[in-house]
Amino acid sequence: MTASHSLTGTSRTQRLIAMIALAFSLCLGITTLTTTPAHAALSKPLESGDMIYIEDNGMCTVTVISTRYAITAGHCGEEGKKVEVYGEVIGTITYNGLQQKAGYDFARITLKPGTPTKVAPSAPRYKPNKGDAISKNGDASTWTHGTVLDPTLINKPAKLNGNSYPARIWTAKLVSYKGDSGAPVYHKGKVIGILKGGPAQNNKTTYVTPLSEIIGYM
Repeated sequence: MTASHSLTGTSRTQRLIAMIALAFSLCLGITTLTTTPAHAALSKPLESGDMIYIEDNGMCTVTVISTRYAITAGHCGEEGKKVEVYGEVIGTITYNGLQQKAGYDFARITLKPGTPTKVAPSAPRYKPNKGDAISKNGDASTWTHGTVLDPTLINKPAKLNGNSYPARIWTAKLVSYKGDSGAPVYHKGKVIGILKGGPAQNNKTTYVTPLSEIIGYM
């Protein structure tokens, strides 16, 4: 009886030790998985004015006009290129106005399902008038304020991978810098266009691609 009791006690002790060891190893495994996720989630919803990285090209600014689509400048990247925010892929360029010879410097980004967004109000029917108060929010120069300089649409060719494409714009007296391309341009709190760029020698003149001419491609 004593031997039997002794053997039973030893078996229980061994099983208890084994269970404790298993639990400890599982805890270690869970800790490792939760502290090193494969992909970091966006810390906040994607919104107009955020910096984006275009595969094989570089940094630009995004304008978010719906929960499904965002837009940026066409010279920022070709169709099929992935778009990232802080290393997280948030979508792909599915239409480029330059490549498709639509006559405007814009690219449509189809957002990855589940991407959190903060949609900016827009006024696609807006027609600019000289002197209208406008503002823009670019990644490089943040918020700047100015006025419509000349509402007449003129051609200012844009380059993409060494090729030149026609791109119609109107001009604004508005400060912008490299990296602001694709930034939302506002009038009375609503998006009315996106920033194309400006003369290299003058960062106070900005070219604007009108939302009224590109909204039909969304």
